[in-house]
Amino acid sequence: MAGKSQIRAGAGSIAIIGSQLFAVAVPQGGRRYLPGSALQAAVTVDRTDDLLAPTAGLLVLAAYAAVAIAMALAVIGRRDT
Repeated sequence: MAGKSQIRAGAGSIAIIGSQLFAVAVPQGGRRYLPGSALQAAVTVDRTDDLLAPTAGLLVLAAYAAVAIAMALAVIGRRDT
């Protein structure tokens, strides 16, 4: 039983990550908030209109990192008890 749920969770994770990498399921206006676009906005020299401002790009990346750390702490806390 545990194997099936792990396969389903793994498939869902791959689908979510794949859609973020290729921006398939994200509307055009939301694509600028994906990690790759935020990083590009933070480090690029040639500015374009579809990129965030550099500080906004860094804030978006910091938010992704904070969410990842919070999720990791929640999982670790749940498994340690």
